[in-house]
Amino acid sequence: MLKKYCLLFFFLCCTGFGFGQTKEIDSLKKNLVASKHDTTRISLYLDLGSAYYAHDVDTLGLYSKKALRLSKKTSNYLIERAYANLGVYLSDIGKLDSARTYLKKAMTILETKNDSSLLATVYANYDATLIDVTDFEEKVSYCLKAIRLRQNDPYNLSESQYNLAVNYSNAGYDSLSIKYLELATENGRKSNHDLLLSYTLSNLAWYALENDNPKKAKPYLDECLELCEKLKSPRLCNNYYLRVGLYYDKIQEFDKAEESYTKALSGIKVLKDAYDLMFVYASLGEHYVLAKKPKIALENFKKFENLYKNN
Repeated sequence: MLKKYCLLFFFLCCTGFGFGQTKEIDSLKKNLVASKHDTTRISLYLDLGSAYYAHDVDTLGLYSKKALRLSKKTSNYLIERAYANLGVYLSDIGKLDSARTYLKKAMTILETKNDSSLLATVYANYDATLIDVTDFEEKVSYCLKAIRLRQNDPYNLSESQYNLAVNYSNAGYDSLSIKYLELATENGRKSNHDLLLSYTLSNLAWYALENDNPKKAKPYLDECLELCEKLKSPRLCNNYYLRVGLYYDKIQEFDKAEESYTKALSGIKVLKDAYDLMFVYASLGEHYVLAKKPKIALENFKKFENLYKNN
């Protein structure tokens, strides 16, 4: 379960870029039109791609490719950033082998330079591309490399700690996963990283519920709801509804659980995310088993199986 939400968090938040506002995009475009120097244009291409990333990954790819082409004509100016941006873009569209190639190129250059911030970001994003790799030690090693470089940066440190928690969770080391979720939460609070907190708290709630401790999960879920309402992110709110559905199943309030799962299902259908749909259908199947409605449970499990075969 943690694995899926790790990927969403990585590519939305761990790239190290902080624009994303319409006014800033407009300003960058005006500067690009006015620019007469190739080096300035390269920088603007990279910044524009980063600014667009949160809501249009294809534009990230477009501007990253423009920056790379122009960089190669200007003594490789900022080429490591172009490689890093392209790695993120290719990761997001599922071309993981190609993404690793570009991130490795960025890594090779950055390891000879004094830019620990971008290098840590590249390590973190490289780790995120290892979803199809079974080498657990390799995944952990890149997380730890990023963590070492981020000790004085609680905002980004919290992200790497979260991702290390996910790697431990996927490998079955739940106690280590919880440890790093708690560390990530602590650093997320220090840096006011609300988006990060929405993930750490959600997964801490999940662990509590899996351990049949809904009382412990409740304050985590209450804070997740506050963050959902504050950030107004459909994806984060869907995640909350899935968790709170499980909470109500645990305390056997099945009507409220069904209501929460239905809200999550409606939101996920709008986002058209096949993996989230798989998870919600599986959750609904388990819910209806608990609610002693086997026919409806079977219908949802079949929907899960159909999506699983195609994805």
